[in-house]
Amino acid sequence: NNEGIELNRRSFTTASAAAALSALLVTSSSVVPFLPVSPAAAYYEESSKKAKQRILITGSNSGIGLDAAQRLALKGHEVVLACRTLAKANIAADTIKTNIANDSEDALEAIATIKNIKLIPMECDLADLKSIDKFVNDLKKTTTTNGENSFDAVCYN
Repeated sequence: NNEGIELNRRSFTTASAAAALSALLVTSSSVVPFLPVSPAAAYYEESSKKAKQRILITGSNSGIGLDAAQRLALKGHEVVLACRTLAKANIAADTIKTNIANDSEDALEAIATIKNIKLIPMECDLADLKSIDKFVNDLKKTTTTNGENSFDAVCYN
């Protein structure tokens, strides 16, 4: 039943680009394609007990993507902020740092936390195949603290 489903050029292109990005990331690194199905709070609590991970979040400049990026960064994970423009990604990183500073009761603790979080702002417009290609090539140049360039999780927001 296709009633109520509206498919326009942008949504089709975005969905196709997300699939292409998945394929490129899976072939260029060892990615865990899906997170276990569980309540968000349970996953969030469980993730604090695990080794720190490298996580890519698309659409991380607002809403749920921004909130998830902030929470994961505060848990010590390295978060790649993939946004339509580099300016939006940089603003997202600054917003996360501002939120941490505003939420902290201790200025010195906030400064230390902000210095230690690992945010990597990057441009990736899923409606533009050239942008995706550049994004993947730029990703291959980034490495984690242990010298790898693989991801533990990818969140298509």
